[in-house]
Amino acid sequence: QRFSELISSLQYQQAIRLAINAPKEILRTPQTIQILQQAPNASGSVPADLQYYTILLQQGKLNEFESIGLCERILNAKPGQAGIDKIEKFL
Repeated sequence: QRFSELISSLQYQQAIRLAINAPKEILRTPQTIQILQQAPNASGSVPADLQYYTILLQQGKLNEFESIGLCERILNAKPGQAGIDKIEKFL
């Protein structure tokens, strides 16, 4: 519920930190990723889902859903070999 409140009030950083630090990774789900992907993005700011992936990568590993979500995001932004090359850099 707190996560939804933070998203609704456009407090993405706080929502992301809540999701990442929730006990037993209960908020690190495909639903969380989808919510962050659909979050409105202010002009010139980093999209919420990319903020999420960035913080996760700085703190440790991605889970299965996050890994797939990040790869999909990269391939949508950089189709073809460029996207594949970018993904290989993370491996």
